[in-house]
Amino acid sequence: MARDPIGPRVSAPGAPLAVSLWMGAVVASATLALMAAPVLAPSIARDLDLSPEWVGLYSGTVWGSALLISAWAGRIVERLGAWQTSRLCAILCALGVAAAASAHPLGLLASAVLIGLGNGIEAPPSSQVLAQHVPATRRPMFFSLKQSGVQVGAVMASMSLPGLAIALGWRSALLGAALVVAGVGAALMLAMARHPAPAAPAPAPGTGPRAGWRKVLRANPALARLAIAAGAFGATQVCLNSFIVTFLVRERGLELAQAGWVAALTQGCGLVGRLLWGWVASRVLPSMSLLRALGCVMIVCALTLGTLGASMSMVALLPLAALFGLSASGWNGVFLAEVAERSPPGEIGTTTGAVMVLMMAGLVVGPLLFATIASLSSLGGAYAAVSLIALSGTLALPGPRERA
Repeated sequence: MARDPIGPRVSAPGAPLAVSLWMGAVVASATLALMAAPVLAPSIARDLDLSPEWVGLYSGTVWGSALLISAWAGRIVERLGAWQTSRLCAILCALGVAAAASAHPLGLLASAVLIGLGNGIEAPPSSQVLAQHVPATRRPMFFSLKQSGVQVGAVMASMSLPGLAIALGWRSALLGAALVVAGVGAALMLAMARHPAPAAPAPAPGTGPRAGWRKVLRANPALARLAIAAGAFGATQVCLNSFIVTFLVRERGLELAQAGWVAALTQGCGLVGRLLWGWVASRVLPSMSLLRALGCVMIVCALTLGTLGASMSMVALLPLAALFGLSASGWNGVFLAEVAERSPPGEIGTTTGAVMVLMMAGLVVGPLLFATIASLSSLGGAYAAVSLIALSGTLALPGPRERA
């Protein structure tokens, strides 16, 4: 692939919104690919004679692949350019969904690997492009707008794929999703021509893409602390979203449909939170102060859900779930904007990739740790333990004056 064309460093009017929406489409397509097979899991398991546990193995493979590739994401952006790396993300995800449609267990394994690789390289190029087209004071808002694509993709998968599977079969539904994701990758050619990402200045010796993610973080203590916080907050987020339905059914005694509505509430509030906190960080409260406040809310919500959630009334449970979703699923855009703000000139893609390594590690380790604690005590005890994870992330956040 050719590198992105070199363009002017001054963005045209309307470029911040346009670039945010384009990158949000990439995030949405990557999430659609990520959710496609799990959403259709019952049909896939029935036809391929798979045990229910295959979904856990599939998700673990996805995030394991994402973790591995994220360590190299900065180099990929340096080699291909930011827009072309975003296109590669969409292409890998499209191929992954198509592989799942092969109706073979090895196809599912290939699907998980390809989709994990695509999701693992999504954030660094989008941060680089957004940083070059969005003024620093407006980055929290537009980074958060881009990140709202996660919820958009999840809703698209949940609302469209089951109906398509009923009408056309699950293989056709997956192929349709693959075409949508591939279409996003093709359409990015238009965005690349209209909003080029200028070549970044040469990084300082020993800190650029070839330095490796560990060396990048060692050279920038503030970013290292942000990376640790991201790992903890990411673990908190994935534990909330992955186990809330099981907790509410097993320990709160809700019907599955009721628990599903509570889970939908947390996801919906995550979407609201991403946009709301982006606006707050751009206009009202500094990003670091906001992230610290959100961390404190996560601590209180996890502890309350773990200790009281099994017995509290729905009148109390619903606001708690909403507040947990607002905080645990709403911090991402503000965080990525802060990473861009604290990155040395010319290294936003590289530093974002380095930070994402620890965040991906949190997404992998968090559910494993939660399941282990739950097996030794209870799901409520595991949620109470998640409050300690959120606490560690809050304490890890750098101070407002701690720079590279």
